[in-house]
Amino acid sequence: MKKIMMIWIVMLAAASAQAAMTTRNLLANPGAEKGDMTAWATAGHVEAVKAQHETPGLVEEFSGDYFFTMGLGRQWGPSSMSQTIDLSNFSTGTLVSFEAGGRIQTELWPPMETAFDKGKLIVELFDSGDRSLGLFTLYPLEHPVLGSSESGRDYGEFSLSDSISPGTSYAVFTLEGHVVQGVHINVFYDDLFFAANVEAGVKKNVSVDGREPTDEINAELGDHIAVNLTVENPYDEAIKVEDVLGNGLKYIPNTFAVDDDDTAVPAITGNTISTMVPNGTHTITFDVQVVEVQAEQKGTVVTNKTNLYNPAGDKVLDSDSVDITLHPYKGFSKGVERCTNDPWNTVPVEADVHWLLLMEVWNVAGDKIATMADTTVHGLEVDEASTHLLDPPPSSGTVTSEKTYETKKAHLIWDIGDLDEGDAPAQLWVEIAANLSSGNDLDGPQEYVLTGKYELNSGAVVRFTDPNTGLRLSAHTTPLIVTAVEK
Repeated sequence: MKKIMMIWIVMLAAASAQAAMTTRNLLANPGAEKGDMTAWATAGHVEAVKAQHETPGLVEEFSGDYFFTMGLGRQWGPSSMSQTIDLSNFSTGTLVSFEAGGRIQTELWPPMETAFDKGKLIVELFDSGDRSLGLFTLYPLEHPVLGSSESGRDYGEFSLSDSISPGTSYAVFTLEGHVVQGVHINVFYDDLFFAANVEAGVKKNVSVDGREPTDEINAELGDHIAVNLTVENPYDEAIKVEDVLGNGLKYIPNTFAVDDDDTAVPAITGNTISTMVPNGTHTITFDVQVVEVQAEQKGTVVTNKTNLYNPAGDKVLDSDSVDITLHPYKGFSKGVERCTNDPWNTVPVEADVHWLLLMEVWNVAGDKIATMADTTVHGLEVDEASTHLLDPPPSSGTVTSEKTYETKKAHLIWDIGDLDEGDAPAQLWVEIAANLSSGNDLDGPQEYVLTGKYELNSGAVVRFTDPNTGLRLSAHTTPLIVTAVEK
């Protein structure tokens, strides 16, 4: 059994910049430092070696201890080495482009100074169904110095870059060696690389009271909404994740977790929840509650969105947004029952008008019990003698009133008492009188001589306290509009 209190206020009016981060080298064994072909699929003849003696001279590594050589053993046809690179781990970020390349040395043989063995770079992108999304090649690759350079470590640099199509799941990096003259391929590679440019990203899904997430999210007053964020941080430093709750939503304390660590403490400013996450992919979860909706009105759509900020504090993503339809509350209503003028919402100026308002509150959701409500009247004078509770008194509870003509307000406080689910509605009847023809005495009723629209009631508010979360919930009625017209 919960106590319900209602306050009714009667008022009189006196007249993205985006940025991308380059990943680390995604190739395994890119410089042959394993001493073998670990991570590489080969065709023809490819080896990892420390040094190679050729007729024109000595070939050595560019860096480290090993390099890749093609065509040993008099391989006449082309040789190749390939590696598949998984890009699905960046699915929450935005894959923008790739950069691929490395170092190459080819033979310069004096008898045939214009005929060089050649290399070729091929990058192909695929979706998760192995469908090709793009084929990129760089040919010919050549740095003909073997036989002319004093150092066997004289390599040329090559690179290829292009955009990455949406839906890309993996890439295949391939190098080839092609013989042009001589008895075998003289193409040597070292310090290979493949990197992706990734914008920080986030994926969001929400579910209401444990139901399966859907594209159309519907919620009612008091509902719990579970928020799940998957954040991709490609930066070496931590980035800020900021979730902005829509109007009517409020964070439920002690529900926040990062990667299942519920000791994480978010920063909360108003309706904004934020935290810092380090490099990598992270999951952030928390719950919010619907704490404010309309009553006697169609559903209201609110947007819950997430923003990401790079380590410098610049916003890099206005991100994933979820629209949630908040449905009206069914346990509160207010309206005009009778009026000395017909229709009640169109009255002549300088007339004496009385309105009889009825407010009802009932419990439709178990422990979600109303505790207080208030409302406001604008544009019309209220006489202390004529604004009162009718006999019989309200069907439940007691009412006290406070009036201050200086501020043009009258407060009615309704203490409903105990109201359980299934009880008949608690009712409050109030008469409001506007004596519009009594002159300009501001200490008493005020004369209104101008035509126009006025809010008889700006909308009442009923409030509850959720005993489980401790959050205050509220529902608002629609305004009552009165139009003053010429006699």
